[in-house]
Amino acid sequence: MVLFGKAAIWDSVSRIPIPPLHLAEMLRYKAYKSGIAAAQFLYGRILLRDVLVSYLGAAPEQIDISAKEHIKPVAECRASALRMPQFNLSHSGPWVVLGVHCDRPLGIDIECDDQREIDTLSNMTDLFTPNERVCLARCENHTEKAELFFRIWRCKEAVMKATGHGFGLAPASFEVLTQEGAFKSIVHAEDQDWHITQVTLLPGLDCAVAVRTS
Repeated sequence: MVLFGKAAIWDSVSRIPIPPLHLAEMLRYKAYKSGIAAAQFLYGRILLRDVLVSYLGAAPEQIDISAKEHIKPVAECRASALRMPQFNLSHSGPWVVLGVHCDRPLGIDIECDDQREIDTLSNMTDLFTPNERVCLARCENHTEKAELFFRIWRCKEAVMKATGHGFGLAPASFEVLTQEGAFKSIVHAEDQDWHITQVTLLPGLDCAVAVRTS
């Protein structure tokens, strides 16, 4: 299941009713100096808690959500006998997306058009495999190259987040393209296989989801 929505207008985030946040979450929320980051965090927690409350049949304050920097969040609910579903969050611009699976680890990454800075990010190609760099070099124009670049990166981020390691997993340690330049549906990383699905949620809002195959 994939859910997404637009976070609050940045200058009005202080007027949004704050959901039941645990102390660590509240401290993290208040530490954000950027209105954009604060709105993304708050909306993501609202979206996630709504889903977990519905699934677990628990009260919002009974769900404890924690996360380390650059590592996907985890949740705990001692009030429910049900197994906690797997989930992951991503954001880009005003958009926040949540991916949920009943029992398999997953990672999700989104990107909206107005956040694409191919000239700034082009130096990230050293994080790609030699084959992926060759496929990028084959692109005939800037637009085509930018599109391929971000599709590759979305898939890589989804896999990196799905493993639970984030940037602790080297992006160049696994490959998302075949030698012919097609996207793989199954990617091998961290000694496991991950199924990748690419979806356009809205025009200009693209998403990649990686789910462990078993």
